Amino acid sequence: MQSHMAAFAVMGAALAYLAGVLEAMDEQLKQFDRDRLENEKKEHSEAVRKKLAQIREEGAMSDAKTTALMVHGVIATLLACHAGLNYGHMDNSSNQLFADYGRAFLHALPKDARLIVKGDVITNSVRYLQRCEGYRADVQVVDQAMLTYKWFIKVQ
Repeated sequence: MQSHMAAFAVMGAALAYLAGVLEAMDEQLKQFDRDRLENEKKEHSEAVRKKLAQIREEGAMSDAKTTALMVHGVIATLLACHAGLNYGHMDNSSNQLFADYGRAFLHALPKDARLIVKGDVITNSVRYLQRCEGYRADVQVVDQAMLTYKWFIKVQ
């Protein structure tokens, strides 16, 4: 019994150690990303500055145009870096929340049912499933808000 307790204690200590190591590695990766972004900004800004100096020497641009072009270049660079670093957090291409929501409503209905709905979320979820995916096209969907329009009543 004591050997099992000792083994569990050792495993617990090992897990705590690994958690600390992973946390330290995570912080190092975050710092690496911050440093990389800072270096990319510096490199890009320096390249833009050199090109603008070359154009300016040739007399093709005024000071105001040069400044405006530089500001726009820096802003574009920052936006591109921000989007690139955060794309994984912003990507919702695999998000099926609304499709699942509409599918749950349609799945529970009997054949050739009439579903009376109110609100954009349920209306558009169900319409997407019916018209784009062909799911439960037998169900007639009626939006309460649309019933107030004469043109909608004629369509139905």
